[in-house]
Amino acid sequence: MTQLQSKFVTGQKTVIAPCAAGDVVAQTFYIDLAQALALNDVIELAVLPEYSRIVDATLDVDKLDTNGAPAIVMDIGLMSGKVGVLDNARTVGNELFAADVTAKNGGFTRLSKNAALRIAETDQARSIGVKVTTAPATGAPTGRVALTLFIVG
Repeated sequence: MTQLQSKFVTGQKTVIAPCAAGDVVAQTFYIDLAQALALNDVIELAVLPEYSRIVDATLDVDKLDTNGAPAIVMDIGLMSGKVGVLDNARTVGNELFAADVTAKNGGFTRLSKNAALRIAETDQARSIGVKVTTAPATGAPTGRVALTLFIVG
């Protein structure tokens, strides 16, 4: 299992947050992969700012499985633990996308799980992660995983 982090999680890129109650902001979090993903790999991709909640999300993923019968499946959801901390004990939920197959052929998908809309606000920023739950048959050596979050403060 490999843990990868986007530049948003490491502080190299700015995370925006709503500045007033009721403001909705959108931000695209992404990572450009330099190696093929494998089973149980985790990408700490996005940050949900404190006192914010998700009102919509879109997933934009390149084709990450080049096999004629692609197999890759991913979950996208809240991560346990503190933002930016590399720890193999951290888990990834599936509040946003469960058993998502977009990376098999590449493409775009919109949030369809209401669990993401029910994530409560807290006084702590939280990570949104991607976990490979079914390995690619033939992993693409490069590609982009992008998640646009629409959040309200």
